[in-house]
Amino acid sequence: MVQALNTKLFLEGNANAMMSPVNIKQGRIFYGDQGIEFRANAGGGYIQIPWTNIETISMEIFLKFYFRGFFIKTTQGQTFEFVGVKLSKR
Repeated sequence: MVQALNTKLFLEGNANAMMSPVNIKQGRIFYGDQGIEFRANAGGGYIQIPWTNIETISMEIFLKFYFRGFFIKTTQGQTFEFVGVKLSKR
């Protein structure tokens, strides 16, 4: 089991991590004091991104009101895509 990155969680919600066009993981995304974490519901898998490694976060919005998901670009040049996020406060 992977140790959690965050000690406090502020927001969480269901999300799909787009690992590749054919590898889509369903799970939960968490926003906390140390960074952003994604944990897959089944089959294992996790993503942990510390705030210090995040360069930009951008959202995909259609028709000024429909939010599809968001992209995280890291200082190492990686880009992570998450879709279908509806967050709730912890």
